[in-house]
Amino acid sequence: MTITLKVEQFVQANPAQIFYAFTHAISLTEWLCDYATIAPRPGGRMYLWWHGDFYSAGEYIYLDKDKAVIFQWHGRGDPAPSEVEVMLREQDSGTLVSLIQ
Repeated sequence: MTITLKVEQFVQANPAQIFYAFTHAISLTEWLCDYATIAPRPGGRMYLWWHGDFYSAGEYIYLDKDKAVIFQWHGRGDPAPSEVEVMLREQDSGTLVSLIQ
């Protein structure tokens, strides 16, 4: 059985800022993890680590500057990798961020 999860959140930032947050290692460590090493291009690696020995490894699948980021990751202990789609839609004075897993 496949379960799809979709979450939408309005963020008062422009799409370029949010795209940057998903495609730069330093930015990822400011909001998501304790350490990141990434290569933000299709097929490029994504390694995220948190204190307490949890990590996730994966790769970027698709990037459309300031519009979308799709990556696959596999966390320590997860039964299988999962794919995450991040869609960015400019709206009013910010961005509607849609996360689909």
